[in-house]
Amino acid sequence: MIVLGIDVGTTGTKTLALNDNGEILGRGYHEYGLITRPGGIVEQKASDWYDAVVISVRQATEGLERDDIAAISLSTQGASMTAVDSDFNELCNVITWMDRRAVEEADYINGVIGSENVYRTTGYSIGPSIDAPKILWLRKNNPELTEKTHSYVSTIEYINYKLTGVNVIDPTNAAIRGMFDINKVG
Repeated sequence: MIVLGIDVGTTGTKTLALNDNGEILGRGYHEYGLITRPGGIVEQKASDWYDAVVISVRQATEGLERDDIAAISLSTQGASMTAVDSDFNELCNVITWMDRRAVEEADYINGVIGSENVYRTTGYSIGPSIDAPKILWLRKNNPELTEKTHSYVSTIEYINYKLTGVNVIDPTNAAIRGMFDINKVG
C-alpha cells in the first residue's frame, strides 16, 4: 500500500510517497511563482498549482506501482482563492493569502457584523487575506467577472476538483474562508 502526501504550498508543491510503515518511497517537488503588483496585490495561477501536483506526483511515484496507491492526503495553503465558471475554468488569477487589496471590505464586514461575532461564528478574524472580503472586492471592482462566476474556490477545492471532478471542502477549510458557521457542525 502506498499513500501520497501532497502539499500545495505558497511557492511550490511537495509530494511524498510512503508505504504503510511510513517509509518514504519517493519524493517530488515543483515550484511556481507569485505575481506581485503595487497596492499589495499578490496573485498566482491556479493552473500552476495543478501542473505542480501532476509533476511532483510523477516524480514521487517514478518506479513505483501506481496501482498500489491506496490514498492521497492533501494539504494546501489557506485563504487563497479564485473564481471559476461552471466548467471549473479559472476566470481570474488566484488572490493569495498575502494579498492586501480587500482592506476596506474587511473593515466593512467587521463594522456591519462585528469582529467578535465573525470570530465566534467562523473561528477566524476577518482581515483582507480571508476570502469573504476578497469576494466583496471582486464583486465591487469586477462585476463582469462576477456575472461569469459559478463558484469562488480555495486551493483545496480547486485541487480536489481537478483530482476527483467533485467540488467539496471540509469544515476547517470552509471556516478559514470566513463563510462557515462552526457552531452548526455536528
